[in-house]
Amino acid sequence: MGLEFLADLADPARLIGPIFDKELRVSSRRRRYYLLRFAYIAGLSIAVLWVWMSFSMVPGGLSPAGRILRLSEAGKVMITSVVWFQFCAAQFLAVTMLSSSISDEIYRRTLGVLMTTPMSSFQIVTGKLFSRLLQIMILLAISLPLLAIVRVFGGVPWDYLISSLCITLTAVVFAGSLSLYYSIRKHQAFLAMRQAFSVCLLLYLLPPIAELLLALLYPNFYWGYFWILHYLNPFYILAQNTQMMMTAAGAASSFLSWPLHCGIMMSLSVLVLARSMRSVRKVALKDAAGQLQLFRKGKRISIGKAAVPAAPPKKAGGKVKPVTGPPILWKEMRTPLIKQEKIFQILALIFVAVALLAAYGFGIYYRYLDEEYMHVVYIVVYLLFGMARTTAVAAGTISSEKEARTWPLLLTTPLEDRQIAWGKMIGAILQGSPAWLLIAGHMLVFCLVGYIHPIAIIHVSMVVVPGAFFAAALGLYLSSSFKRTSTAVTAATLLLSGLWLFFPWCCCGVFIPSLGGIELIFMANPFFAAGMTVAATAGTKNADLALSQMRYGFDGNDLGILAATAMLLFIGLLYLFFAFLLASGAMDKFRSNIFSTDK
Repeated sequence: MGLEFLADLADPARLIGPIFDKELRVSSRRRRYYLLRFAYIAGLSIAVLWVWMSFSMVPGGLSPAGRILRLSEAGKVMITSVVWFQFCAAQFLAVTMLSSSISDEIYRRTLGVLMTTPMSSFQIVTGKLFSRLLQIMILLAISLPLLAIVRVFGGVPWDYLISSLCITLTAVVFAGSLSLYYSIRKHQAFLAMRQAFSVCLLLYLLPPIAELLLALLYPNFYWGYFWILHYLNPFYILAQNTQMMMTAAGAASSFLSWPLHCGIMMSLSVLVLARSMRSVRKVALKDAAGQLQLFRKGKRISIGKAAVPAAPPKKAGGKVKPVTGPPILWKEMRTPLIKQEKIFQILALIFVAVALLAAYGFGIYYRYLDEEYMHVVYIVVYLLFGMARTTAVAAGTISSEKEARTWPLLLTTPLEDRQIAWGKMIGAILQGSPAWLLIAGHMLVFCLVGYIHPIAIIHVSMVVVPGAFFAAALGLYLSSSFKRTSTAVTAATLLLSGLWLFFPWCCCGVFIPSLGGIELIFMANPFFAAGMTVAATAGTKNADLALSQMRYGFDGNDLGILAATAMLLFIGLLYLFFAFLLASGAMDKFRSNIFSTDK
């Protein structure tokens, strides 16, 4: 394999290979990439427009010199907004697009055929990687003219643009390499995407969290011991690079080198790709021999033993669990979102338990639990976890049946479409029960302690229940519209992010301030509504207030208890109405194109 690798590096034509050419021809004919570019440009334009509008509202008495200085600051903010937007979006797209790079070949049973050609595993892996990354490079190139134009305002050096582009590219290559590797290992795009995101989050979040905990426990701890770990975190390097450009103090306090960081990230990417080349050959050989599904832990069957008569199966111990209640709900509650071994489940539970103990322990130790903002953080984090899990489960309920080719069988049962849709939705909501139990337990415990007013239980329920039904209905609709789970989950994530994050942000900065009604826009966001409700009812100064004294709102536009309750009720009913429409639309799609194999 070493000589083959060196030969591919020496010949550029062999380095690219026919896979790269084939993927480019296929991608150029897919509408999704044109829609992706349109959505990227639209999001980028709205972000720049938001920043420009916020800086264009200058006071009337500002001098010409002050206007020029403000224009320079606007250029800095706009460029940093574009840089961070493309930095986060490009990594997300790299993980999403490469999560199906090898799993598609495995799903179509064509990976073994590829290995019978003169192509090497190096050409297969690099062809898949570069063809998908080229689409992301096009998106990054789209923003370069905008960055060059905005730089005319002044205050932004060229080295910041070049360094931020290099940091973004190396982060994208690393994230894409991880996603491609897990695409070989997991055989399902959604599992590969989930695993790649998990590894990136652990790699980027654990060192800062450990550093923060050590700084809190040991005030004299020298944080410089973590400098080598900072080189593995592109978010930290880009934040430092941005601080150097924005302030003189940031430039003076910097000591990390971004070229060294880029070299380290590229080295890690090469290691991951080398591991992928070894794995893809093994998986391809199993696929060619028809043994891909047989190679599981504890169930390895070789070709030489295939003709030997199997021993009679052992009698299963215990009782068979009967199906109780609605069958679809019974099945959904016993189907995990991610099939993991017991050891990983135990480790995940231990990690969650330690995180909860640390979060509440620090709150008790530093006496933060009597402040309303701490309860806002707890509730919003739990709600985010619950909504994300509910959406992911709902988006995979029907598409996973299509991938397993059991969807036509389910439709031949006596179950009605309404029963299937209802069971899938309720099952998805109940799959998020850990988060809902955390919210309920937090509210009940601190209501008893006296840190949260009891009315918050009613108001938070008015936010959580309709929002969960809407997320489940949206996931169900997208799951019935797409053939692949990864596509449905990605579409659901992007739609909810745009609806609950990007749209209110744009309305706040551009459209609504001159028209009024900003409260309704933000309270339609369940995270903001839950946070605003908890902020108005939590803390020692709010928990003892009478109902008539409570005020909900922000920016001086406070609402009374009756107005806030009426608004929450109206928005909740609106969410339930749209959930009903989405569920009805999903049922209409149940029996259309049942046997289609298109994506």
